[in-house]
Amino acid sequence: STKVFGPAPPPDPNTGLVPVGDPLGVKASAFYKFKASKRRNKQSAYVASGKARKRPDETFDGLWARVQRQEALLNKIKQDGKRYAKAMAEAAEAARSMAGHIAELADGESAGAEGANPGSGDAQAVAHREQVAARANQLVNMMETLEVDVHPACAEQLRSAVTQPVAQLCEEFPAYKPCVDKRRNYMLDVDAYARKLEYVRGHTKDPGQIPHRVEQHQRATKRFTYFNDKLVEDLTLLDNNRFELAGFLIEGFVETAELENARRRDVYLTMTEGKLPQRG
Repeated sequence: STKVFGPAPPPDPNTGLVPVGDPLGVKASAFYKFKASKRRNKQSAYVASGKARKRPDETFDGLWARVQRQEALLNKIKQDGKRYAKAMAEAAEAARSMAGHIAELADGESAGAEGANPGSGDAQAVAHREQVAARANQLVNMMETLEVDVHPACAEQLRSAVTQPVAQLCEEFPAYKPCVDKRRNYMLDVDAYARKLEYVRGHTKDPGQIPHRVEQHQRATKRFTYFNDKLVEDLTLLDNNRFELAGFLIEGFVETAELENARRRDVYLTMTEGKLPQRG
């Protein structure tokens, strides 16, 4: 992430490329990379075999785990949003289809309706059928209003308040894994040089080697400290930001539910008149 290193330097006038890296980083030739890899692998092997002490790093591990968890949760919310939008559309379509089929039951003439005697009980049956047909027409109109006005508005509210912001956050989430790997390498360098310094102090017959090992250890420590402080600062800001992010998404989700309930309630009120008597 460019945050770790501050503003990017200007492009190289010859190549047009922008150099990136920490100011204390060593110019890595192929030979240096080979030696560094060998040194770090050896230190890791010493730690794995118990010949060297593993540096306590629980605080950073916890911070990095929280950042990784935040990214994973955002991706899950993104997928949930897609499923939710699809389910809303499918539920709306199923309800529209069901209402249409119910209304069809009251469509058309019934047997004997044309010859009904107005003075008989048949007249009451005809009146009841007319009531049912009118009620079916109400139902069709209600579902049309839901399909044209309510469902699109609710889907747009979900998109603008939740799913679109989350999708953008997932796309723009900073990729800190390379920085974490580099930090681990710098830490291995510090521990490796500390081990070498300790050995030369206790076993060498040439005291002149000690200042060189001291310088190596100090340089590695300075490089690790600088890089670590910058990385921890960035990760801490990102970790703390999840609370503000959660609050934003909570309100967006609630607003979507409130809008859907309010719009549906207004439409359902049109069905309060003309209710059919229920059978006992």
